[in-house]
Amino acid sequence: MSIGVIILNWNYGCFLKDAIESVLNQTRKANQIVIVDDASRDNSWEVLRQYKIKPIIHSQRIGTVKSLNEAMEQINTDLVLRLDADDMLKPDALKKLVRAMEHNPDTGFIYFQAEMVGSVNGITNYPIFKEGVKTWHKKNFVNGSAIFRREIWETIKFREHQQEDYLFFRTAYKKGWKGGLLNEILMTIRYHWEMGHRHNNTDLTTRTKWLRQKRFIQ
Repeated sequence: MSIGVIILNWNYGCFLKDAIESVLNQTRKANQIVIVDDASRDNSWEVLRQYKIKPIIHSQRIGTVKSLNEAMEQINTDLVLRLDADDMLKPDALKKLVRAMEHNPDTGFIYFQAEMVGSVNGITNYPIFKEGVKTWHKKNFVNGSAIFRREIWETIKFREHQQEDYLFFRTAYKKGWKGGLLNEILMTIRYHWEMGHRHNNTDLTTRTKWLRQKRFIQ
């Protein structure tokens, strides 16, 4: 099966190189890489010009959902994985995720554990799907970088929501697609409240406490 990776960037020039390199250095190479820069005003272009990958560059910011759908229009692979520009994939991530999807043809998406670094440190503790789905309406456990079949997007698309990934995967489930957990650490997530991008309305102590209460970190 073919796999495409979407990298979304907005003013993450200081992290962007690590994200791109983590995709290029996979033991199982991506068949297609689409990078969308949503009108960054930092040094992102200086980073992007170092690579042969031709990015989609916005002159004005259009937001995550529209950027995702625009990227999906360019993707022609069987499977898709989204990576935010401040995160990184572990070297074997694509190899293991593609293999898991090939071995589970009735599964529409597969999520996985992640290492968290920066303002919050720890390992996610996402539940298996059949347990997590019971309280999915209260807490999201399917990470935004879950690998999914492109055919899901063809009927659902990403829609505006505070958590667009939650809405996308939950809608897919309601339409009959199964989800699954690959219980391995396959990516690194950066938390950096000082940049004002992630959870900027929640102080560090409160956010860490919330994550532990939800059993999302160990």
